[in-house]
Amino acid sequence: MPGRIRPLLAFVVLLSLLAASAPATANRLIRLEPTGSIGGEGRLEASPELAENTRMSCNVTLLATITSIPKVAGTSFGKLTGLAIDRGGTPTHCFGNPLLGFRGFIPLTSSRTPAPSRELGSGILLYDLSRAEARAWSIVYDSFEGALPEISAINYHLEGVQFFIETELIYRECLYAGSLGDRMTVIRRVVTANEVVLSRSGLALAGGPGSCPIRAIFNMAFSVPRITIALL
Repeated sequence: MPGRIRPLLAFVVLLSLLAASAPATANRLIRLEPTGSIGGEGRLEASPELAENTRMSCNVTLLATITSIPKVAGTSFGKLTGLAIDRGGTPTHCFGNPLLGFRGFIPLTSSRTPAPSRELGSGILLYDLSRAEARAWSIVYDSFEGALPEISAINYHLEGVQFFIETELIYRECLYAGSLGDRMTVIRRVVTANEVVLSRSGLALAGGPGSCPIRAIFNMAFSVPRITIALL
């Protein structure tokens, strides 16, 4: 019997050593700090493709909730819960080509359903996205760049983005919907320069009169609080 036990013990010890020396595949979670509610300020811009002279832009405050990220592509790790859009009507707030009579952006909670809003004063409208459809306005993980444990970037996208571009003249209400690809640059496990969202992605026309451009380019950039990452 002792002759049988020794090989078995040696096998168990070998398995233990292999487990201890295994690569960092156990890092199945990217922890973000802080999690929960975050906010950011920036500008939301849109223009029909190849028509920069029709660019439309508004000051925007973004509200979101985020969690740690399971390293599984297609997993949601947060959601936009609100957009405060400054429609104050001056070039420092919301502006566009005067020929279009640009009035602003209207985010939707589902197809053709504007998000409920309330005025905060001075032309600022806060749109509530917290009750949007399940995957609407979701923050979805795609992949990471770099070699573990030092991640250099996190690629993700905003899923179920839906906007009306509202004008008084040519376009009236043009509905654009789709996903916006985004990237966080990470240096020494800190998101650099607090710039989390920087998109220049096209959203296809999903509804509206024939005068609407078939595609609009959205460019969003927001500064948010310091975010650090860790691997679990």
